[in-house]
Amino acid sequence: MDNSNGESSFVALRKFSMSPVRNRDSYHIANKDQVDFGMGRLSFSKPILPPTTTLTFRPNEFILVQPIEGVIRYHLNTNRTKGTVGQLILTCVRLKFITYPQPENGDKTSELESSLQLPPFNNHWQSEEKSENFHEDVDLINMYDIRVEQVQSGSTLLTVYCNDFRCIEYQIRNTELVKSLLENLERLTSEQSSMNVSANNLSSSTHLQGVQEVPCLWYQLSTEYSFRFPQDWSKAESHWLQGKTSLRVTHCNDGFHMCSSLPPSFITLKYYLTDSTLIDVISRQLKNHRVPIVCYCRQMVDAITKKELHGCNMLIRSVTLTETVSNIFIQAISPLRVIDVNALLPSLVTVVTAYTKLREACFLYSSTNHFLCRIGKWLKIVSKVLSVVKDLYKIVQNEASLVIMEDTDRHWNPILSCLIQIMLDPSRRTIKGFESLISKEWIYLCGVSNKPNHILFTLFLDCVWQLKYQNASEFEFTSLYLIHLFDLLFTPEVATKINTIQENENAASGTLRRGDTKNGLTLRQLTVDQMMFIYNPFYVKESSRRLKLRSDILGLELWRPLFLRWHPLTNHIEYYNQFNPAEFIYFNSLLLSLFKYNVKELVTNEEQEHHL
Repeated sequence: MDNSNGESSFVALRKFSMSPVRNRDSYHIANKDQVDFGMGRLSFSKPILPPTTTLTFRPNEFILVQPIEGVIRYHLNTNRTKGTVGQLILTCVRLKFITYPQPENGDKTSELESSLQLPPFNNHWQSEEKSENFHEDVDLINMYDIRVEQVQSGSTLLTVYCNDFRCIEYQIRNTELVKSLLENLERLTSEQSSMNVSANNLSSSTHLQGVQEVPCLWYQLSTEYSFRFPQDWSKAESHWLQGKTSLRVTHCNDGFHMCSSLPPSFITLKYYLTDSTLIDVISRQLKNHRVPIVCYCRQMVDAITKKELHGCNMLIRSVTLTETVSNIFIQAISPLRVIDVNALLPSLVTVVTAYTKLREACFLYSSTNHFLCRIGKWLKIVSKVLSVVKDLYKIVQNEASLVIMEDTDRHWNPILSCLIQIMLDPSRRTIKGFESLISKEWIYLCGVSNKPNHILFTLFLDCVWQLKYQNASEFEFTSLYLIHLFDLLFTPEVATKINTIQENENAASGTLRRGDTKNGLTLRQLTVDQMMFIYNPFYVKESSRRLKLRSDILGLELWRPLFLRWHPLTNHIEYYNQFNPAEFIYFNSLLLSLFKYNVKELVTNEEQEHHL
């Protein structure tokens, strides 16, 4: 592709918000007398232009600190020498930056180049680019860490590290408003920051000024893919539950009388585990009254004739079993393997440490000489998880039923249970099946009221991406779909409770279009052009072929399209080149098709202006 075509493609794709930007940050200096270059950074003595836009509030949102003028924003992932000037506002749920109106300079592509959008999704659903102003939100739910530094020029440097791997710095001239902003921001993020660092508090919930920030992904999936009632389980799990006479759906936890962190209904053994046994015997002996749950059951098949055999192997997740409960299951299921996953996988403290080093490496990717050393621990953990999944998968596939147990049943068990089911069940590799799996294992079986463990969920998505990378035609979705889910985890859905009576009434009346999940709930707000980047054209529908899984660290890849997506890019080809070869070829051809059929007039106009 020559330079002219590359430039035309870039301009065309920016219209569809599908191309990385080359210069995400820019600033305009109206008068040199207003600028001070002390300490090698820009600082403004007074606002250049007053903001003219009105802030749209969310429900229960209010401003904590009055807007601060003349703030300079730097995206440290891209370029430390370029900044954007605007207004900074702190509310009870987000930190909002609004650029000042830019004067007309005759360059119609400047607005496109200042966008913070990445292919094919917006970073935040609240963010939008207008002709004069650009709004950028950093939600409190998306803040990983903040740092404050005082410089000699009389300014404060506020650096915000985001969960979505952005790194943003604000240079603010010291005033009383700045002091108030920092105090309020520190107070609002202190509890959330401690949750990100402490492995023991990763599942806690946070309440900020009476407003509960619920991840959009959790809210949408728990609303659409419900596992509250027996009919929900029978419908969602019918592809493997139907015909299994040894299993049943119980409703013994109605009203959460037995266990507050389990759904009212779940799947259990039919003959050996009656409701009275679950309530009076097993729940009273296990931690937090959590009883073992049957997550999946695989019908045994003859390897040669492919005929179904008598019996099936179950996958069961549980907290650590006592000797009495273990004996009950050994008598009920034969053959049976009981494995303590805590003995096979690293501690949560080790995972948090590796994740911290990964983030540091990604933030400093362009300048560090020890990038591979910093990401090595994270890749080792991914390798270890996939190695354990490979062994456990073989047990359920060929040998016996399996009980995976850990202390809380909320950390490693969701990861292992999901990955084993993805390996065993082709329907879990579809968009709808994958979303239903996340809702079951991560939301309802971990406790709807618990805040998600975003570090472990990122690890889970990374493992799925490794499987997707090694099996290009076995998943209905592309890698961009996984990035989309990751972004939704840090996009807030303001609500007082995930499942309320009002929401159920809205769902029943059709407000939420309940049951309309043909394309997956998380894709409803995407355009047709964006959806084309989601579906995998190489997908073989519910193929019976076994997935390939190479778990050694030499066979793994760093998830660059996610971890390094905010770094400088020359053009869209450079970003898509980070995907596997099949996806790169597809994305490139798709971009060229959009360029050819959808934006021909725009490209023609841009080329004419370029020649003038």
